[in-house]
Amino acid sequence: MTNGLTPEQQKIVKQRFQNIKDSQDVVKKVMPESIIDSASRKYITETINIDDTTILDKSDMEVINIPYGVSDDVKRIFDLNAKIVRPTRMMTNEGISKFSIILAKIITKSINYHGINELVANGTEKVTVNTWDTCTINKMVEDVEDGVFEIMEYSSAPINMIVPTSKRKYLNKLNDYGLKAIRELDGTIANIYTSNFLNSDTAILVPYDASIVTFNKATPLSVDLEVFEKTQTKLIATQAICPSVDDKNGVMVLKGI
Repeated sequence: MTNGLTPEQQKIVKQRFQNIKDSQDVVKKVMPESIIDSASRKYITETINIDDTTILDKSDMEVINIPYGVSDDVKRIFDLNAKIVRPTRMMTNEGISKFSIILAKIITKSINYHGINELVANGTEKVTVNTWDTCTINKMVEDVEDGVFEIMEYSSAPINMIVPTSKRKYLNKLNDYGLKAIRELDGTIANIYTSNFLNSDTAILVPYDASIVTFNKATPLSVDLEVFEKTQTKLIATQAICPSVDDKNGVMVLKGI
């Protein structure tokens, strides 16, 4: 047994986490991964404990909304720590499968939260001319293309866009000529993702370029099974992350969409 899990249980946990991350992890789809070089950069660690009550009762993840200030030469490491406590008899393979899905969702949601915040806080703000809910498709496309052209001065990598969930519908809306903004942006935008962590008037344009943004890993994801008090068992997921905008000129934060 490794980390308190049998080989079969490890396989279950790995598959459940992979399924959730593949479908819901927006930040790692737009930020190339990197390992933190502690010798050349300074970091501040903030520990975030996500307990059973938070996981089961608070879908808005209030616990991770931590106010902070950061200087230009310091990045924060977020030490994520989520756990579920259950009677040992419930930690069967079926139970571990169910609880792994819950933990995977909460870790992934935390990653998206901190990654989106980093992009918005440290990108370059650009106020759009048009509001998506009232403007034509051509005007929507023009605003996005203007942001893309500015990014292209700093990166030639494929550019992804993250939009608020509430505004995605405007990209798919047909006009009188049968045109959609999402089709008109084909070739300009590589992928379009949605996020509930964006304000309704904000979208992000970000190239998949490690010189512009990085998803730094301080420690890899680990899932452990810990038996305590004889009849109680914890399933614990931990990971230390540091999403980082390294060149703000390469990230456009569109305001007023």
